[in-house]
Amino acid sequence: MLSALERPRTQSELRDALGMSNSGMLHLLRRLEREGLVRPAERVAWTRIWERTRKDG
Repeated sequence: MLSALERPRTQSELRDALGMSNSGMLHLLRRLEREGLVRPAERVAWTRIWERTRKDG
């Protein structure tokens, strides 16, 4: 999952790359957000762009 976020991507790009359902992808993104591994970078209309956080180490 995190390797798919080498650059910011939309939820649908991630869903297609990983072969997941919409609800499964959103659940995973929310969990990773709570753990501090990803964050919503920006929103364009109804589309949220996700990116990895830069927590190294």
